[in-house]
Amino acid sequence: MAESLICKAEKRVVFPPGEQFRFLLKALANLNLSWSQLASKMKINRRTLNDWKREKYFLPLSFFKKVCRFAKLKEPSNIEIRPPFWSVRKAARLGGKIAFQKYGFVGGSPEKRRQKWLEW
Repeated sequence: MAESLICKAEKRVVFPPGEQFRFLLKALANLNLSWSQLASKMKINRRTLNDWKREKYFLPLSFFKKVCRFAKLKEPSNIEIRPPFWSVRKAARLGGKIAFQKYGFVGGSPEKRRQKWLEW
């Protein structure tokens, strides 16, 4: 299971705010398609395209390059390419801080764990 997740992870294209939507609109105009036609042509789910359109998620690099090739668009210069799992460290640190605020010391003593194990 973990191997399949790692294989599917890919680099992401990060646009400045509002630019990802403009990029997709420009591609749509060049291809003369509707949103649902673009989704089926690119072989993705329409909801995924809507999430990208609303800038809920960053575009995968493979999709970005595919759109540039089909729509005959130049790659914008104001983008940033980020590696897979670029936000995991930040999210883990934030989750740890919240858990500590909520529960105090996390982990417990080994003796107490053993005692509870024996009770179980």
